[in-house]
Amino acid sequence: GYTGICRFSTSIQTLCVLFSVASVGLLQAQTRLSYTDYLQVVLTNHPVAQQADLMLSQGNAGLLAARGGFDPKLFADYDRKHFDKKLYFDLADATLKMPTSFYGLEFKTAYERADGFFLNPASRVPQAGLLTAGLSMPFGQGFMMDQRRHDLAQARIDQQQLAVQRQLMRNDLAWMASEVYWKYAFATEATAIAQEALRIAEVRLGVLRRAYELGDRMAMDTLEASVQVLDRRLAYNDIMIEQVEAAQKLALFIWGNDAPNQTFNGAVPDNTDQPLPDALLPERRLELTSFVAGQHPALIDYDYKLAKLQVELRLKREKLKPDIRVNYNFLQSGSSIPAPGLENYKFGIQIVSSTLFREARGQTELTRIKQQQTQLERRFKSAELNNKLAFVWQSLDNIEQQIVLQKESVVQTKRLLDLEIRRFDLGESTFFLINNRETKFLEARIKLAKLEAERQILAAQALWQSGVLAR
Repeated sequence: GYTGICRFSTSIQTLCVLFSVASVGLLQAQTRLSYTDYLQVVLTNHPVAQQADLMLSQGNAGLLAARGGFDPKLFADYDRKHFDKKLYFDLADATLKMPTSFYGLEFKTAYERADGFFLNPASRVPQAGLLTAGLSMPFGQGFMMDQRRHDLAQARIDQQQLAVQRQLMRNDLAWMASEVYWKYAFATEATAIAQEALRIAEVRLGVLRRAYELGDRMAMDTLEASVQVLDRRLAYNDIMIEQVEAAQKLALFIWGNDAPNQTFNGAVPDNTDQPLPDALLPERRLELTSFVAGQHPALIDYDYKLAKLQVELRLKREKLKPDIRVNYNFLQSGSSIPAPGLENYKFGIQIVSSTLFREARGQTELTRIKQQQTQLERRFKSAELNNKLAFVWQSLDNIEQQIVLQKESVVQTKRLLDLEIRRFDLGESTFFLINNRETKFLEARIKLAKLEAERQILAAQALWQSGVLAR
């Protein structure tokens, strides 16, 4: 009887050694997919990452369009009337306007030519034509801010804001990808543990059947071993389904050739028992907390919103002034350059003013209200980010303690299993107790892997909440 029991125990130990060697060979044969490399692929090839990169081009294009408001503009007009063998008029006019960002100043040069029998006296010019050079400048509305300068200032802020929004998009993408990765890593480890348990149970069943045929074991032992194989096969199938689902979700983040990686073959991820990033060490947490308080991309985004509202407020305040524009042009006959002087010139003042300025006052007040709303939103966002980060710190500390306890549980359940096998060898235990001890040991290993995966997810969440996960 003892010979059969020893043969059984020796077979189990040999099985564990062989399975470990086979597992190592399998992992070496498969493709490794480290967390760092995975994030790099996601942040390079994923459509959301590429969409985020386009925001930089969008900001540059917007700034180019706003600068177009200061492009010199050329106007040309030609009008001729000939009727009943008479030249009624022959008018030609070419004008070049050059706006500037200096207090709304605009330069202008023009050339006019007019001929015919029926001309408005005001339209008559010298035979060689009339050359004009002058300027136009507002002294009321538009002096401190006008639509062109408003658009340019907004575009410059937009360019910087879009860069921050790009960072936020990449940060969110990295968080979603990280959560999926570590869930896949846990599913892979759990599947390996379940597969190991199934193979041990299958080999054990074979050993017990052989021992039964030799008369060393009872039929009840083989029956119980058969039930254990069925249970573990069902458990393995359930975990395999979860692993396949996790792999499919992971494949959606691994893009190549403008399509998800349809040939994703379950590359081996990092183990869940990975050290935390240096930035999350207890002595470094204050740096991240300070970063969140002053440099978090979400808060900087609000700062840009406030900056844009301030530019808008400046424009709205200009509407509270009368529109006063002064035009002064030097005149010169022919094609020579006009010389400044008091003899030949054209001067004019245009004044347009509202009587009550109700629209301007209302629009100005609405902009002030938007500023207050945005400031309140920023305060709330800052408090929310700090609150969530503090919760993540607490969760990380709690799960670190749980992992320490669970590792101890794995060690203790393994000891109990080893002791139970020794007692079995001495005839002081039963196969049922060995199964029970082994099941507890396997459950403890899976729970440890799950806690370690949750720890990695919390680490990624801490970096995400800090706005630095995709940096």
